[in-house]
Amino acid sequence: MKRILKVSFILIPALALMSCSGAAVKKEESSFGDYAAYSLYCLQQNMTEDALVVLREAEQKYPRKAELYNNLAVCYEKKGEYALAGEYYQKALSLSPSSTHIRKNYERFKTLGK
Repeated sequence: MKRILKVSFILIPALALMSCSGAAVKKEESSFGDYAAYSLYCLQQNMTEDALVVLREAEQKYPRKAELYNNLAVCYEKKGEYALAGEYYQKALSLSPSSTHIRKNYERFKTLGK
């Protein structure tokens, strides 16, 4: 997968709040951007399970964020869980139908034929 996500972020603050081994996020201090940045970092380090832990935690706090569901879809796609990935892409698009990068991720995913 050449392009995991198109995300703008500052990684240093996110890493200061979180550790890879625990994959826990300080809820009172973390914004959605922190969750997204750290999950992307985990994906880039091939730590998909850690990314999923962080994103599932974010889902409790930010259940209406389309980008969250896009990121979950990318994780499940990377794990080979294509049915779940498709569900999360569709949920992301239902929350943000005009998002070009979510649509591009979903269109790329559909070309995989999974």
